[in-house]
Amino acid sequence: MSDHYACIVDLLGRYVCLDEAKNLVDSMPIQPDAVVWGSLLGGCKVHGNIKLGKYVAEKLTEIDGDSSGPYFLLSNIYGKFHVLMVKDKRQAKKKEIYSTLRNLFKVMKFFGYVPNARDLESSEEVSSDLNTLEPEELEVPIEVDVA
Repeated sequence: MSDHYACIVDLLGRYVCLDEAKNLVDSMPIQPDAVVWGSLLGGCKVHGNIKLGKYVAEKLTEIDGDSSGPYFLLSNIYGKFHVLMVKDKRQAKKKEIYSTLRNLFKVMKFFGYVPNARDLESSEEVSSDLNTLEPEELEVPIEVDVA
């Protein structure tokens, strides 16, 4: 039965009905599993809903704390929310943004994420900064409003 809910949540998420999808998950007569929460997180990623995405990622880590998937998807949501050019000195909150990205990257590395070197080649500044992170330095990421 959970698979049926996951399909409906996925469809609602695809059609920007994230509130309805969350309400459905909250009202399910059975405990939502990782597939259901993952479907909702996928919708958050597609539409860049950071607030709900953080909530859903927390639910997923409660169910399966060993999975790096929720952190990876959450980092994609943050990336979609704001694309920061490395050479852009006009961004007033650049330090806060990089701090948040570093914290997310630390958590992802802790859970086993290995970055693709080609993805980091385009920015030597970001590449050298992110590759020096250690899992012992884990912090809770903060949300940065860049508007």
